[in-house]
Formats: sequence, structure tokens, C-alpha cells
Amino acid sequence: MNWPARGATLGAANRSRRRPGLAVLLAGLLVLAGCSGVPRSSRPEVVQTIPGNASAVPSEAGPAAGDEPRTIVQGFLNAAAESSDAKHSSARQYLTTEAGSKWLDSSVTVVADFQVQFASSADTTSTVAVNVQAVGHLDNHGIYTPVTKGVGEEDNKKLDFELVKVNGAWRINQLPAGVIIRSDVFAQTYSPRLLYFFDPTLTTLIPDVRYTALEGEARAQWLLAQLLQGPRPELIQSVQSEVPAQVDARPAAITLDDRIEIELPGTSQLDDQSQERLAYQLANTFGQIAFSSSLRLTDSGKVVDIPNIGSVFSAESFPAVGTDAPAPGAQSYYLRNGGLISGATDKPVAGPVGSGAYGMTSVAVRRADAGGLLIAGLSPAGLLIGSSQSLSKVALPPGTPGRPEWQPRTSNVWLGVGNSIYRVGPDRKPKEFTLPTPVGGLPSGQIESFRFSPDGIRLAVIVRSPNGVGTLWIGSVTRIGANIGLDNFAQITPSGMSVDDVSWKDSTTMLMIASMASDAAQVWTVQSDGYNRQTLPSNGLPLGLLGIAVAPGQPAVVSSADPAAVSIQQAGGGWVSLGARASAPTYAP
Repeated sequence: MNWPARGATLGAANRSRRRPGLAVLLAGLLVLAGCSGVPRSSRPEVVQTIPGNASAVPSEAGPAAGDEPRTIVQGFLNAAAESSDAKHSSARQYLTTEAGSKWLDSSVTVVADFQVQFASSADTTSTVAVNVQAVGHLDNHGIYTPVTKGVGEEDNKKLDFELVKVNGAWRINQLPAGVIIRSDVFAQTYSPRLLYFFDPTLTTLIPDVRYTALEGEARAQWLLAQLLQGPRPELIQSVQSEVPAQVDARPAAITLDDRIEIELPGTSQLDDQSQERLAYQLANTFGQIAFSSSLRLTDSGKVVDIPNIGSVFSAESFPAVGTDAPAPGAQSYYLRNGGLISGATDKPVAGPVGSGAYGMTSVAVRRADAGGLLIAGLSPAGLLIGSSQSLSKVALPPGTPGRPEWQPRTSNVWLGVGNSIYRVGPDRKPKEFTLPTPVGGLPSGQIESFRFSPDGIRLAVIVRSPNGVGTLWIGSVTRIGANIGLDNFAQITPSGMSVDDVSWKDSTTMLMIASMASDAAQVWTVQSDGYNRQTLPSNGLPLGLLGIAVAPGQPAVVSSADPAAVSIQQAGGGWVSLGARASAPTYAP
């Protein structure tokens, strides 16, 4: 492969061509628009053909004769939530013709529970209230946003459904937009799917998780529509797409057969490197379709031969440029008596850093390109940066510093000082970042720690409020030309949960130490969008959890206040002790 070397940049013309979010008409999305909600402005339009078995609605589905208003509303909610039909055909049977033509089913409200109240009815009209406790929302692109109110303070709402009699049978005539679905049903019905884009250097694939209930060809068409539309808003200035901008009015399309065939106008005009990257982007996005992982790309029906690959390709045809594969030689480290300890041997690393001479209280470690370790640590003396043999003090502005972090594939160290964010480059001079506020920035409070995702595009930040509650925020590293910034921070844990530490398991999944109300701290897993927050098995874990570290393909390591305090996660989910008291676990990828 002759892709640009790591760190290469695009010329202005190419960068403009690949900029996500270019607006062109997607007129062919009308069939799926109800379910996918894809806006009508994007890259090449997609011709949609819903397979005949997409709805798979049983003949007995739908309202029964004599159903009362409350039963009609309950039946509608169940049918809307459980159907993978792109048009929600079974749910629309509970609506009047007029309501069915107006109901917007492109968004989803995920609820902890809902209660259908008794109806208030007259002879020909009725009103049924539904009380919901929202925990999250899914927009028309499959992007999930959590409700971040305090624990037990979900977004409680009362939604009214108005019904009328049609030929003697009750039907819903006015209703709220969107689908209402319990979180347990959502987990069973909606599958997470990853769209893939490139980082700014065009060397690493960046996942963008979406959720859909569609299946088969309808799902493939939906994925193509989302890929054409581009990345989620918070990644627009962080990633690149090789999907070409529209060159004429010809539609894009996808067909599932023995292999996946994708018609993308303009692909034959791309240069060799762009075709290779586009093919790799498509192979990873559509390789998630279980029954077929090989693809073929066409332009005006003519097969596009991918340079160095051929006409048929898959993810295995390309070099591994993702970041979630286990890093060879990745190793855990932690601190004991101020010295750096190797997790592989439970012994100090060679040199003064391992001896405890610097008295470090937190640490970040990365492997140097030429071998050895690069160290960034905090001690009573302040921030220290260097190698395992020697650390130098870096002068920081006044304030309490948080735990440092190495930015992946760079020589930059990041940390918070009070409520400000600083980047320390090779010149060892801290540079403050000004965050946009109130939208996209962080709240007031102590910035305790940074954790970059393995791909270096997302950033997890714990902010400790004046009342002692630590909330988890996810932001993105933006790049406009040579300028690097931080933006689009969003809170993903509820304000009633207090987070003490966090680490990335892969590019979209984190493990965190957190507690709810007065409960003891536990190990939790959560997606980068705030979805699927749940506790992990705790058998073998001591009380008083303090720190956590994990890396792609590696077991999690936690520290606690217990004297036998470093534990490692086992394959079965339990934990075993590694050694005597230690703190600040980290991984050197």
C-alpha cells in the first residue's frame, strides 16, 4: 500500500473535496426516510428498495375489534418499539389514515419505563396519557444522547394520545412524534453499527457508532445513507471521509447478493490512494453484515478495480490501520511508594523513576519509538516529564494539576490545572487551550484527569464540581489546517453519579470507577455516547476502588485503598490480586 506516511497532510484542494457534510440532494431516500430520518441534503443520492420481508408483520398483528382506547395505545407502543419494518407498518394500523401520513417515526425516546393511564373518553373521542421516564434519545441518524439528570431523576414527561372512532373502532388521531421504547427492549431490538471515517492523517480508521432496528438489505441501505451523510456533528472537524462528493445526478446504491455491491458515482475518477482508502472505509463499515464480508465497487455499473487489490475486496485485503487491535507489547504499570512498577513483574522499573526518588503520585507512560519509556508524572514538586532514567520539572501556572496523559502517536502531554486545559509539547512549555462556552465547553470545577481514546480523536475528562461530584465528559480533538483544538464536550454520566477514574477499553468503550449516591464505588462500562452504562462483575475486588487502566485487547487493572490493592480482571469476569498496595494504574501501549 502506498498510503501517506503517518502525519502526512492533505493539500487544500483535496481537503476541500473530502470535507464531511457537503450538501446534495438525497431524493432516493424516501422509502427509508421514515425510519432512518436521513435529511434530504447529503452526498450522492441512494436508490432504496425495501426487501419484501422487511416488515414480516404477522397476519394477526394490529388492533382487534372492540379494543378500548387504552388497549389501542398500548398496542401501538408495543408495535412501534418491536418492529424492524422501515415504515413501522404494523404500528400505523393503530392510527387514522391522516395520523399515519403525518406521524414522524424517525426518532426514538428510550425510557426506563412507561405507564399507559386510563382513558378519558366521550362518545367519539378519547385521550390517553402515557407517563414516561426517559433515559436517552435516538435521533434520525441513529445517534444516541443520554439523559444526564441526577440518579432517579429521569426526564419524566406526560404524553397525550388523542383517539377518535373510525367506523366504530378506536384509532389514534394525534400523537407525539417518534417511537417510545423501554431500555431493555431497545437493547434487544436496536443493534449498534459502526460507520468508519479516517483521522486527519488518513492513516487510522475512526469508528462512529449508530443504532438501528433495520435488518438485511434495509440495514445496508441505511448504513450507506448514513455514510454518505458524513460523521456525527461533533466529529465533523475531527475526521475525514474518502466518499466522493457528488459529481452528477446519478444515484448511489447498494445490493446484497453473493457479495456486497456498492454503486458510488465518481469513484473511478479518484486517484489510486483515495480509491484504496475508500475501499478500506467501505469494507469495515459493511463488513459488519454477517452473511457477506466481500465487496465490489462500481461507477455507472462499471467495476472499479482497487489498486493493489483488484475488483473484490474485504477488510482483510488492507493493512491494519485501526487502533483497537491489541498493541504488541502493551504493558500495565502502577505506582508503589512513589516509584514506577511493572505490572508484568510487580517489580520497579530500572532507574530512579522505579526507585521512588521522584515521589510520583500519578503517572502516564508510553513506549518511545527508539525503545525505553517516556514518563509524565505528578509529584509534590509538580509536573515531571522525561524517561525512566531522568525526569525534568515543567513549570505550570498556579492551580491544582490533574493527572497527565500522553496524546497518542505524539510527544505531547495534556493535563488540567484547575479548570484550564494545557498541552505540553517537546519544548516543555505549557500551552493553554481556550474552550468554547457554554456550548462545547466544560463546566466549572477541577479537571482531574484526561484519557484519550486509542485513536486519539476522543477525549474523556473527569470534572470534579465544588460539591465533590465527578462527572464524565467526552469531547473531540479538532483539526483545522495545522490548528489543533478541543471542542464538543458533552456530559455522558448523570449528575447523581460520581466518577473517580476512567480508561478506554477500545475506541468506543470505556471502563470507569464510579458510585451512585451513597453506594460503594464499582467498575462500570459505558459507551462513548453514554449508552449501555452498567456495572461489571465485582467478585474478587476489594472495597475502596481508586484507579483503573485498560487498553485494547488487555485486561483491566484497578487499584484500591485495600493493603493488597492491585487487582487484574480475569477472562471470566472476576478479579485477582496482583501485589501489595499500589496506585495510579496505567498502560503503555
